Amino acid sequence: MHTSQSGSDALSDSREALWASRARAAVAAASAITAQHPGKLGPWLAASSHHFALLEPGADLAWTALMSPAAAPDALPLVLFWGVGGPGPKPALAASAAHLSKGLAEDDLSGPHGHFRWQRAPVIVRGRHDLDASRWNDSSLARYRHANGLHDFCRVVVPLSEPEGPRLLVVQVDSTNPAWAPSEGMSRVLLEVAGVLASAYHTGFVEPMLRREGLLRLLSPAQRELAPLLAEGLTEREAAEQTGRSIHTVHEHAKAIYHAWGVRSRMEMRDLWLGVRSPSTSLSGA
Repeated sequence: MHTSQSGSDALSDSREALWASRARAAVAAASAITAQHPGKLGPWLAASSHHFALLEPGADLAWTALMSPAAAPDALPLVLFWGVGGPGPKPALAASAAHLSKGLAEDDLSGPHGHFRWQRAPVIVRGRHDLDASRWNDSSLARYRHANGLHDFCRVVVPLSEPEGPRLLVVQVDSTNPAWAPSEGMSRVLLEVAGVLASAYHTGFVEPMLRREGLLRLLSPAQRELAPLLAEGLTEREAAEQTGRSIHTVHEHAKAIYHAWGVRSRMEMRDLWLGVRSPSTSLSGA
């Protein structure tokens, strides 16, 4: 006998389908943003955050950060890069930006719970639901959030094993609506989005960094100093002024870099540096 689905189950499925649709859009946007901001991690995180803030009605701002894990149980992580975005009120967005720029100094609850320690699996934090309710009202975190019109939040912490050491990619969706609370469905979708963002970070930033390190190993010490400046758009005159060298010396180094990298123009040099162009199979050492 066929049994109809209850109204509450149907509503839950409908909401999760909506989140999944928005998550796919956010993932596609994050991938496009990587191409729009080559090598610029802060703008990429901010633009990604704006899309994540739109995942669920009621949530209206988000922040995304790359961190070095906390070194001790009660310590805070080192915030390396961060971005804030969303359609929320400007004072709330500014407060979130200040919170991150100060290294999450007001967060006195996450440390004891180990949210920012290195762990092999992602961590989901559904705001007050997963923090110490008995300490919430007297916490610096609650005072900071209440003072800036921030209410509940959902946070996902994804561990990354990178060449420079362990890192954490943290995505947090916030709300200025006191009636909003993150659901389990929202948490699952945010976890999926954070995982895809971690993959996009590796593809868009870590792999290019490793490729650039390989290119720099082909050059002399003086050329290694000049190559990023020239590849990122400085003229030979500007590079000479910045490094205290003569224009003639910079020009001779530029010719040597072209030869070592197998390029014939500044445009080819820039494209190789940004990963738009594949390295030549005949690259030569310095």
